[in-house]
Amino acid sequence: MDPSPDPARYLREQTAAEHQATERYLGAKQILGPDFTLPAYVRLVGVQAAVWSAFAAAAPAVAPAWYADYAPLVGKLARAAAADLAGVGGAEPTVDYPEPTTAAELLGATYVHLGSLLGGGFIHAALARRPEEAVRDNLRFYAACADFGRARWAGVQRVLDHELAQPDRREQAVAHARRTFAAYRTIT
Repeated sequence: MDPSPDPARYLREQTAAEHQATERYLGAKQILGPDFTLPAYVRLVGVQAAVWSAFAAAAPAVAPAWYADYAPLVGKLARAAAADLAGVGGAEPTVDYPEPTTAAELLGATYVHLGSLLGGGFIHAALARRPEEAVRDNLRFYAACADFGRARWAGVQRVLDHELAQPDRREQAVAHARRTFAAYRTIT
């Protein structure tokens, strides 16, 4: 298969199976339904707290220039998920997080994490209507997802397209994006 000339699209195409597996693991369809429970929210926000905390800690070790635009947001999301988890009485689980060691790997992780914010905006709208006060009062993480928006995602896509123009860097990013998606499913 010839790589797509659009690296962001190529990443999406090459990681589709891992993305779907992660959504199934997180219970994406249940989140939007009437049977979603407070314990399920504690689990969900625990996963988010673990992976965002690991990403925020690992990313600065690589920190290419483009990352400076996203570092404050990553830190904000990690703190918000941790605060939400504490607010619902949860404890942060452990995650087997694949720390990026190159700029291309960091792009793969960034693609997964910042791309997830688009879905997080839809999740925020659904969770804000939940009857459980503990859920409604602890939506900092998902509120930040909703604030991210398509315009900021377009900026991420431009970075991906510029930085991953070389096929070897693109393949490094794809491999790390797959490992990052898998990390969501290693929570203990």
